[in-house]
Amino acid sequence: LMGGAGASLYDLDLRGPCAFVVGNEGAGISAQVAQAAKVRASIPTTRKVESLNAGIAGAVALFECMRQRGAGKGRK
Repeated sequence: LMGGAGASLYDLDLRGPCAFVVGNEGAGISAQVAQAAKVRASIPTTRKVESLNAGIAGAVALFECMRQRGAGKGRK
């Protein structure tokens, strides 16, 4: 996940195998890792929220992945 980069997280199909790489604003992720990524995505926010910390961004991404996969719908 890269702030302001690529597609919105919510427009991606996350139902198949995937991996998330999350970096902070300061150091972020290395250029080599960013270049190796197949897709670069961001999490849309309101004007009041400039950015999310890496932990929150990762949690949002995992939640969206589980939501798309139907987690919690009749599963035990």
